[in-house]
Amino acid sequence: WVCLVALVVNKLSCLCFWQDIFDFREKLFNVAIEEHLKVIQIEPTDLGAHAALANAYVLLSSLYADPRKYPDYDEEQWIPKERYGVEVQEKFRFISERAIEEFKILNEYAPGNPWVHLQLAYSYHDLQMPQEEIKEYESVLLLRPNDVETMFKLGMLYFQQGNNAKGLFIYEKIKKIDYKKAKQLI
Repeated sequence: WVCLVALVVNKLSCLCFWQDIFDFREKLFNVAIEEHLKVIQIEPTDLGAHAALANAYVLLSSLYADPRKYPDYDEEQWIPKERYGVEVQEKFRFISERAIEEFKILNEYAPGNPWVHLQLAYSYHDLQMPQEEIKEYESVLLLRPNDVETMFKLGMLYFQQGNNAKGLFIYEKIKKIDYKKAKQLI
């Protein structure tokens, strides 16, 4: 009985406050984006400003991301349908594409930066664009050839996309460096 009451109270609380909290966070992120855009208008080639803007877009896109698609999603937790509705998903896609454009600008002005390629890979992952994600992880490996974590993510993508020969090649490379990680890949 007590569990049922707690569940009802939790749902009621979520229903009453989720939209207010969501709107407040959305407004804060949008203000941050507007401020970064003002800085870029003054200094259009300032890489720090572009990086800050890209990060602001990433933060806003994470607000719009469908929580059901993340591994730490708790199916017991109630989420209003509006939280993952069509309008929110359109906003997610639009803002994620803006973040990608900022990272592409950073890549043009500072080529060879693994952080930029990793951010692009994460963005492509969120947008469910595996081929583009693979290209970015391949770029990171060219810059950091012994990065086991990147190799692992790339190997997983190769196997998921049916590129088993490439996945096995990555497996062999990881096996020489970290046998336990290689076993996780298979």
